[in-house]
Amino acid sequence: MYRLIISIQHAQRIALKKVPGTIQCEDMELKYGVMFYKFYILTEENKRFKVEVNAKTAKVLKVKELKSPDHDD
Repeated sequence: MYRLIISIQHAQRIALKKVPGTIQCEDMELKYGVMFYKFYILTEENKRFKVEVNAKTAKVLKVKELKSPDHDD
């Protein structure tokens, strides 16, 4: 069955409301049957965050500050 998902632009706005900054990288993943967008955001304070937004419900699934300079958790 086909299910509608939110646009990446809508997901970006949601992620940036949660963590204001500049999106450096974005991706879409399917894990355990849940489709979500993943954004890596750099804040004005030079902190990096990973924000995951559910592609169907538009809810923020996870916000995590990244310690390393690359995009790995």
